[in-house]
Amino acid sequence: MFDKSSACTLTYSKVETSPNHIYYYFPNGYGASVINGGYGSSENLFELALLKGEDLFYVEDTMFADVIGYLTSGQVMDLLQNISQWKEVK
Repeated sequence: MFDKSSACTLTYSKVETSPNHIYYYFPNGYGASVINGGYGSSENLFELALLKGEDLFYVEDTMFADVIGYLTSGQVMDLLQNISQWKEVK
């Protein structure tokens, strides 16, 4: 599974974990769901879905128009960092 300790440099308000799933919630109101049982799991890669609050959130015409699969742990970290810095949800 994705090593959640590698995300310790991020500021998050809550993290929930299960054996194959980690939810990250950031103070800005966004979050991410990271799993290793989705697109790319056969290659030991990860899938990330964007969250708004605790709900899945899709942004049309962006990379977040759907879940993002086949991610390395470094790519997951880059996306988590990016999401954590978005403007606060109103």
